[in-house]
Amino acid sequence: MIPMTLIPATGAIMADVGEQKAGDGGAINQLARQVGGALGVAIIGSVFAAVYAHRVEGQLAGFSAAARRQAGESIERAQALVAGTGPELHRQLLARIDHAFDVAARVSFVVTAALLIGAAVAASLGPGSRGTPEVTPRAMVTGG
Repeated sequence: MIPMTLIPATGAIMADVGEQKAGDGGAINQLARQVGGALGVAIIGSVFAAVYAHRVEGQLAGFSAAARRQAGESIERAQALVAGTGPELHRQLLARIDHAFDVAARVSFVVTAALLIGAAVAASLGPGSRGTPEVTPRAMVTGG
């Protein structure tokens, strides 16, 4: 859904800046996309990592604090940690690790959706939204 908005948004930006500033408008548009993408990955990745680490460390209470911290760094480390346990315990611990991963993914999705909704609300209330008086371009006022 978001990619479907990129072309109209780019068109609106480029139409607004005019031919003389098309290069500037394109550069600012690309910069905004790159910064937004980087911030999105950083924020959502941080939320995911924090939720996963908290959940998986709580599920591995029988292991040392250092081992639990390492398990919280990645799912591979958590799986390696429980590899030496008996078959039934191993199966149960793997299910707990997978559940912690799933919960982290779901929380990250909810945070992403909330940020997108917040951005949509901010955009709808920002300049150019309905109810905002239209500004007359200088060329129309001065006749030039």
